Amino acid sequence: MRNLRAAVLVLVAFVATAATADAAQRYVSPTGTGGGCTVGTPCSIATGINSAATSDE
Repeated sequence: MRNLRAAVLVLVAFVATAATADAAQRYVSPTGTGGGCTVGTPCSIATGINSAATSDE
């Protein structure tokens, strides 16, 4: 029973952290023209929306 509880806790921790590992941050600006969507070269709002994925920030 003790090993089962530990295994379940490890599994829950793994699943909870795996979902956020793929998240990406994109930086946009109303006047953005960059393609990388980084802090230094923000992209347009439309580009940021079109390139967003489910787990992104």
